[in-house]
Amino acid sequence: MSSPPGGFRYYAGWFFFILTLGLPVLALIIPSLGLPAATTTVVTGALIVGGPEIAMILAVTFWGRETFAHFTGRLKASVTPPPSVSPTRYRVGLALFLGSALPSWLIAYLPHLLSDSARVPVLASADLIFVARFFVLGGEFWGKLRALFTP
Repeated sequence: MSSPPGGFRYYAGWFFFILTLGLPVLALIIPSLGLPAATTTVVTGALIVGGPEIAMILAVTFWGRETFAHFTGRLKASVTPPPSVSPTRYRVGLALFLGSALPSWLIAYLPHLLSDSARVPVLASADLIFVARFFVLGGEFWGKLRALFTP
């Protein structure tokens, strides 16, 4: 696949694509502006729900189908798990797979083990481990998991 051309449409597409990623981040700032509750709710909702979708449509409009397919193909190739991994990596991935649920389970059934201030960092790290396991486990594991739920 050849590299996409430059020009106004190309850079305008990049602007709207980056805006797609930035609008939800801007929604985090809105509550600290001291606006009325109704205004804060509407603006935050628009930045999280409607704004990124409109910006992505504009990015695709400026880029065109071929350029958008070029970038999404490159993105999909970079996040696709490898077809097979080493046994050590597989075992580490399984440990992450099971270990990411452990903190949530412990806090649910044994809440006295952690103070309130320690729960958020523990649960946030468990969520990060949950996401990391997708990159550690290979395609063979996901094929096995998929086979469990498909007829």
